[in-house]
Amino acid sequence: MAPINKAIADLESREAGDNFSIRGIAKKYGISHLTLSQRWNHQTGPRAARYAAQQLLSPQ
Repeated sequence: MAPINKAIADLESREAGDNFSIRGIAKKYGISHLTLSQRWNHQTGPRAARYAAQQLLSPQ
């Protein structure tokens, strides 16, 4: 599992009302806090999903 996916799983496992830091979790998994924040807030997605949306021909 990629570090970004592990970090998102860590965020999803937390209970409502838990105190946590996006920067702290990003540092724990060795990823950019900006990338984690954007992914967590659904502002960006994985590159593969972006490429699939732009693909004009169907995959063979």
